[in-house]
Amino acid sequence: YNTIQKAINDARDGDTIEVDSGTFDEDVRIKKNNLTLIGDGVGSTIIEGEVFVPSGSSRSDGSVSGLTMENFTVESGNKGDPSLDIETGGKDTDPQTDLTFSNNEFVAPDDGFAVVAGNVEDVTFHSNTFSVNSDDTAEKLVFVGGKRSFKSKRSSDSVKFTNNTFTGDVSNINGGAVA
Repeated sequence: YNTIQKAINDARDGDTIEVDSGTFDEDVRIKKNNLTLIGDGVGSTIIEGEVFVPSGSSRSDGSVSGLTMENFTVESGNKGDPSLDIETGGKDTDPQTDLTFSNNEFVAPDDGFAVVAGNVEDVTFHSNTFSVNSDDTAEKLVFVGGKRSFKSKRSSDSVKFTNNTFTGDVSNINGGAVA
């Protein structure tokens, strides 16, 4: 495949997609359940765009469940956007569940976020780096929302951060690197 998105579109729930080294100038939308994406390494497999994981508000068949993403650099170049957007909203009874992100680097653009998530359950971030483009200032590096932030009837639940690195300048004094 010449794009990651084309491989995802052709995948079936439960597939593993291995992505070789290279720079992929594309936004990636993941709408499959139980999908595993494995890159060739941070700094080697680079997505220059946003990775978007839609919720039930954007999918007629419900929120995404069972996603694993490893060994990528994701760098959105769009001011104010997140590099990883685990979409907020959707049905309160249909959170995005069982998502794992390991050994990635999520780079926030100017006034943006490395990661934004809401209405999620059982999400693990392990051994990732959350950073900011050089000479830029992020709004926040990581934002995980719930009831108040997204007017949802439920909060995000069981979001785990282990062995991650947070680096770079942030502008929002209410929460800083992680809120």
